[in-house]
Amino acid sequence: MPSSLMIDRRFLLAGAAAAMLRPAFAQTLGSPADYPAQRIRILVPATAGDVIDTAVHALLNAMTPDFHSGFQLDRQPTMGGAIAARTVAKADADGYTLLIGTPETQAIAPKLLREPGYDPVADFEAVGGICDIPLVLAARRTLSAETLRQLVELMSAEPQRYRFGSTGAGSLGHMAGELFKLRSRAEAVHVPLPGEAKVMQAILAQQIDFAILPLGAVTTSFRSGQIKLLAQLGAARDKRISTVPTMREAGIANLELSGWFGCYAPAKTANSRLDLLATGFNTAMPSQPIVQMLNQNGLTAALRGPDDLAKLVAADRKLFAELIRLKSLKTG
Repeated sequence: MPSSLMIDRRFLLAGAAAAMLRPAFAQTLGSPADYPAQRIRILVPATAGDVIDTAVHALLNAMTPDFHSGFQLDRQPTMGGAIAARTVAKADADGYTLLIGTPETQAIAPKLLREPGYDPVADFEAVGGICDIPLVLAARRTLSAETLRQLVELMSAEPQRYRFGSTGAGSLGHMAGELFKLRSRAEAVHVPLPGEAKVMQAILAQQIDFAILPLGAVTTSFRSGQIKLLAQLGAARDKRISTVPTMREAGIANLELSGWFGCYAPAKTANSRLDLLATGFNTAMPSQPIVQMLNQNGLTAALRGPDDLAKLVAADRKLFAELIRLKSLKTG
């Protein structure tokens, strides 16, 4: 349902366009004390220092001057963010408890868990999508494979020898690794670890052989020659790592995947509050500090309205539901 202002809650890339919405909101919402009148709690399904955590922290800092009561960032990575999603789904629909939604919370956990404890469609209202997260396959420097095809050959020759890491069972990195195994028809053992930093440490210490991670988690180690990047999972090469081939270019067809994150509120949250939150992100995103932060952390601005975000989630849900079925991954 549209708000009383008849303003579509679509994110706008142009800062000037977003700024023009602000006086209208101010006139409709009345004094700043109406909303927010207290700190807004934002649950993030990530470990401190993960790419999403860094980005959300910076965005909330940029938004704080306009949201005078400030934000409380609550990191809850357990069970792929399912616990965070449950908390927000059951919260009051007053705009004071929000979720940073990801493929894990909106598409993977609802299909992977027998009792996720929430409905990713019925229990939420989308504020909108915020960023895309390019993914790469990173390998230890001493691995005797210089190309993705060579890695597949090694995995095929010794199915139980090679180990791939992720930030936990049901994480996007885990699902991406399982999808890679499915598409390549090769095997590797999954090793769950608590956070992107721990996964990188395991690669550098040669405790695991490879992992599919956000670009921002691997950039420093790649540039210093400490790891190899064998492929990127986007449809086209990211210009920041233009020498790294895509999965298709490296010989694995039908494996294009990206992470993303957006903002969700409990179902039935007032449109006026959702619109105000959307405008806050609209205004913050084009600022120079945020643009610089996104580039440094390997992120891509991808401001989506609720309808476009719903289409993205539906496609992810279809992909991961089929993967979970084919690989018999469903868990408690």
